[in-house]
Amino acid sequence: ITLFLLWTQFQERSQPWNSWNRGVIFGIQWRWHWQGRRAREPSPYCPSDNTRLVYHFRPEFRDVIYRCETCHSEYGPFAGDHSYVISMIGRQIERRCLDGSWRDQPNNKPAEVSANTPHSKQPVASVAD
Repeated sequence: ITLFLLWTQFQERSQPWNSWNRGVIFGIQWRWHWQGRRAREPSPYCPSDNTRLVYHFRPEFRDVIYRCETCHSEYGPFAGDHSYVISMIGRQIERRCLDGSWRDQPNNKPAEVSANTPHSKQPVASVAD
């Protein structure tokens, strides 16, 4: 049992996927931390200016839109409530770790903010992004 635990700890430290803690998923910059083999507490940030996004649940449509309070960009709509979207992002993180596509992400770098970034509402991103 001791040998197995040591091997497991070595594997977790040697796998580079657990150093990946941010990425653009469905047009939004998400950040999270790792607890064991699970991404915890994914948080949405504006890809234009790095502000943490707030969400607005629209009960009449049963969906969520994420908004930036700084540049007023909007992202979504995403089907379901905020908890469902967070679960969906967790599944995308897991999928990208399993298939290796996390390597294609600009790893651990904050979103670049351009002086040419328009400060108006952006087109709403689709889930197909």
